[in-house]
Amino acid sequence: MMPPLQSLSTRTVPDEVRGGVLGLYQSTVSLATIFSTALGGVIFARDPHYPYWLGMVLSLVVLIPAYWFLKRPLRKPKSA
Repeated sequence: MMPPLQSLSTRTVPDEVRGGVLGLYQSTVSLATIFSTALGGVIFARDPHYPYWLGMVLSLVVLIPAYWFLKRPLRKPKSA
């Protein structure tokens, strides 16, 4: 998951700001890893099954927009 997102984040910005975007991207990934590990530990302490249920629910929530994007017809670029 990380290499495609990193590639996408660098290809969608101008060359002048690519370093800043990569720095921001890496900082965001690092903070997300720290907070998700802490949150997962707190949820696991309540009940060892809760993190798995939460993962299932979040996966289902993400599938809805993914399915919508896959069903959309692709737009063809206009020719000159």
